[in-house]
Amino acid sequence: MLDRLTPIVVVLNQISVTTARQLMIALPGAQLYGLAGRTTDVDVSFANFGDTVRQLYRQGVPIIGLCATGILIRTLAPILTDSKTEPPVVAVAADGSAVVPLLGGITGVNDLAEKIAAVLNILPAITTTGKLRFNTVLPAPPTGYRLANPEHVKTFIADLIAGVSVNLDGDAPWLTASDIPFGADGERVITITTQAISGSPERLVYHPTSLVLAVNEPAQFTMTEWIEVIHDRLATANLALAAVAGIVLPKTPAGAAIAGIGTSLSLPIRLVESAGWNQYLTAIPQTSPPFLTIFTATEPIDPTSIGQARGKLTVIGTGPGSPEWMSPQVRQTILAATDLVGYHTYLDLVKDLSAGKECHGSDNRVELDGSRIA
Repeated sequence: MLDRLTPIVVVLNQISVTTARQLMIALPGAQLYGLAGRTTDVDVSFANFGDTVRQLYRQGVPIIGLCATGILIRTLAPILTDSKTEPPVVAVAADGSAVVPLLGGITGVNDLAEKIAAVLNILPAITTTGKLRFNTVLPAPPTGYRLANPEHVKTFIADLIAGVSVNLDGDAPWLTASDIPFGADGERVITITTQAISGSPERLVYHPTSLVLAVNEPAQFTMTEWIEVIHDRLATANLALAAVAGIVLPKTPAGAAIAGIGTSLSLPIRLVESAGWNQYLTAIPQTSPPFLTIFTATEPIDPTSIGQARGKLTVIGTGPGSPEWMSPQVRQTILAATDLVGYHTYLDLVKDLSAGKECHGSDNRVELDGSRIA
């Protein structure tokens, strides 16, 4: 279920670098952080392990540490608060002989540990009862499904362990492939639906993200009004916001002006500039004016398959000149970028980090032109 942020792999010595590069095969886009003075051939060097790991954790970044579990535990213990939102944290032995998921049981740590272990050809040290007993983690459904009532999941799992049978109401391949004892007359129910229904200790409700909202006339309302329109339209159709995979906007100035609704609703924004993006979807009939169309599919939708993502512009300073004085956050930002815009001399300072990126260099007296390009 690792669809939140790209993981960071942290190493403390050169021996771990080889193992780190091997396991990163399973983690496209992952970056390797290495302790300065003790590692080479890393993406980002850092001077203080504790400060770096705690900063990444606070940012919600999944962390794989090639070090002893105790080091990670002692480093993060002072800032541990909410298990429902914490990012995955995995400890890996320096030689790749052990993979131990430590934190993030609800946010996909077991899936992450299994990916890493598969590349290293070992078994992960998973201790989650639900995973071991039922071959699935009910609090952390896979990408494409969202649990509507996480507050009831512990009681539900306890009942399963006690031998209670379950009725599966709806279609979810990840559940039918599990070892949960399903039966037509189950004492508990797991419901798979896009409808806005309530769960309980006896019923877990999962929403497949098989809906897409398409804003057809973005200039019709302000951003605040659009949020209200979306909530009202979903309520009228008795559909759950959690079942929405994303919001589609036209790639126009008017569309860009309301793109903030994605942040407000915690949904990805996808920009389209031509018809045909919805050819595999079905519009839900509605009586209201077609300012907003709700589309549905027979299975969860990958929003990245629609149009393009909203762009992000980050303004950075590369430091006083020498590469070793560049902050890890700036280095990470450059590595994650697709385009670099700036004065030729400044771009030359980061040329070692610009492989595969489109560089837009300019003279230092045309800042406005550079800003427009960005």
